[in-house]
Amino acid sequence: MSPLPTIVFLYVVTGVAAIAQDTLKTITVRTVVVEADPYSKPWRMDRPLSASSSVDDLMRLGGLSLIQRANGFAGEASMLGLRGGQMNTSIDGMKIHAACVDKMDPSTAYIELDNLSSMDVSSDATDLRYGQNLGGSVNFSLKQPTLATSLSSIVSMSTESNAALRRFRVDLSGGTETLGLRAGYTMRSADNMRAGDGQYISLSGFTKHNVQVGGLWKLSDRDALSATFIADVASDVGYPALIMDTRKADALIGAITWRSAWSPSINTSAKLYANSVTHTMDDYDRPLSQIASRAFMPNMHMPMLGTTHVFGLLAEGSIASSDNLIRTVIDVTYLDARATMSMIPLDTSVSTMQMTNIGDARVATAGVSASWEHSIDCDLSVRVGTRVDVSSRTLADASFRSVLGGYYPGMSLDRTAVALSVNVGAFYTVAEGVQLWTVVARSERMPTHLEMYGFWLYDPQANIVTIGRPDLANEKALSLDIGSTFRTDDMKLSVSGSMRHIDNYIAPVPSTDVPTQGQPPTRYMGSIGGADLMGFNANATVSITPWCSMQASVLGTWGTGITINDPLPLIAPMQGMVRAVVGDPMLQGEIIVTAAVAQSRASRLILPEDNTASWARADVLLAWMPLSQLRIQFACTNLFDTFYHEHTSINNMPSRGRSLNVGFRAVL
Repeated sequence: MSPLPTIVFLYVVTGVAAIAQDTLKTITVRTVVVEADPYSKPWRMDRPLSASSSVDDLMRLGGLSLIQRANGFAGEASMLGLRGGQMNTSIDGMKIHAACVDKMDPSTAYIELDNLSSMDVSSDATDLRYGQNLGGSVNFSLKQPTLATSLSSIVSMSTESNAALRRFRVDLSGGTETLGLRAGYTMRSADNMRAGDGQYISLSGFTKHNVQVGGLWKLSDRDALSATFIADVASDVGYPALIMDTRKADALIGAITWRSAWSPSINTSAKLYANSVTHTMDDYDRPLSQIASRAFMPNMHMPMLGTTHVFGLLAEGSIASSDNLIRTVIDVTYLDARATMSMIPLDTSVSTMQMTNIGDARVATAGVSASWEHSIDCDLSVRVGTRVDVSSRTLADASFRSVLGGYYPGMSLDRTAVALSVNVGAFYTVAEGVQLWTVVARSERMPTHLEMYGFWLYDPQANIVTIGRPDLANEKALSLDIGSTFRTDDMKLSVSGSMRHIDNYIAPVPSTDVPTQGQPPTRYMGSIGGADLMGFNANATVSITPWCSMQASVLGTWGTGITINDPLPLIAPMQGMVRAVVGDPMLQGEIIVTAAVAQSRASRLILPEDNTASWARADVLLAWMPLSQLRIQFACTNLFDTFYHEHTSINNMPSRGRSLNVGFRAVL
């Protein structure tokens, strides 16, 4: 039995070494890297241990909040009160845009935990590599094939009592000195889930299949060519919190990357990628009584079809010296998005109608980012970063241009937008193991195609209909992040805080117009003025003995629309977590207790939402490795069958109740 090593922090902002050769100094780069592989040894606190863990679990480990719309199918990431276009989410740097106008298919829906090597989280506006953001970015790094490895396969299976969740995974990989291949298939399927009070939630099941294939070809000692392909198919995904369900969601993602190491200190890469997402949703499984009585478009079925196509080029380069690290990225993307809805009256004597929700939006964006990290001496380093983007936006559907133009007479539907962001950070080592840091940033982000061109989009939580505005100005933010870390061989403590002021906060603008009797009010996207966000994050991890380690964290975020005098919506309340791991890789136990205080700061004007009560839940896990090639696990999540709602769950979608899990993983 090997002893459990010194534990690595979660959530905490840590220093990552960027070293081109042994003689170079370490350049401090602030990031959080959360390992995705639950089976790697040594086991660490920054890896989910359960074989049934999902990408959602990984995001929670990284300190993110999730906006939930379904039974654990795919959560939308939120960070420090930022969401949607305010934060950047990418997969190996690639942008993947949701096809569903109701956000049923965030980009995380198309990746599986087994295909990821890590998740890189930046919460201080310094990471501008893959897109403009107001202070939050998440990049999921996919596993790559390896060279000079024997052919091997991995099979894992698990099942849970709640919703009869079944999961099956198989991997196949191997490589010669010049060629490496990797392929994996994941199937997840669930029936209707049970909430903590024993109530079964109808229309909450789903089935999902994911295939990823990757290849690596070593062309020379300095050049390599790699390719990645992902096909993801989901069907019959129930969304009981919404008014429709997903009938089918398909995604095809492909990329080819050329990497070159020109010298030990100069590295470049160029990636060409494309992805296509098709999303179909309908209300055919809903009771007719529900359809007849709902507020939005009653007495009719309304199936919807959404598609997005993205083409991109991503070129990256870095130059390192003894005291400097320079990184540049050229990021070019082209998006084509469409969404339509049919209106099929229950009264068959009335003709079917059609509505366009996104009329062939075309968004072409070119961005350049650069960062310079300089080590002034062994105790002080600085970092400067900037990014500029130019984006052309238009609508190619002539009939939709006429309809949307009727709402904005005289306003151009075509636009060229520019966004510029800059940041400066300083990192000072006060004493051995003690570091102080601060980052000041001026950030900017352009409105999304949904915010500009979305038409007659229904929000079931707020019970409003929104219409996009083509001339929206950019959101701009000024932010200050500060923090400190202290570490020894067996302990690490960290505390950080952030303050962010946002001008031109984009949201559906509240209106005093009286809506038609029985119909939801219509709002237009626009600026609600200024907004303030602040938050903190405190963490502690300690290795008590070689076989026992503990971690604790607490974080909180508060946001206010200062012009409109209303709390910002969909911000999770203050939350805490205590985690203990005992044992070693052969026999290990884990206990996690997570709790959240009541959220009384609910938005009433921006996006009407409910207050939510406080809650606490406990999870336990036992993992046994009788052989180095076999791992067996037993787990119980929500041990005390707690009934609770996360504040960021849409329409108070209840969380899963107690669930027993059994699974295994075998290396063949």
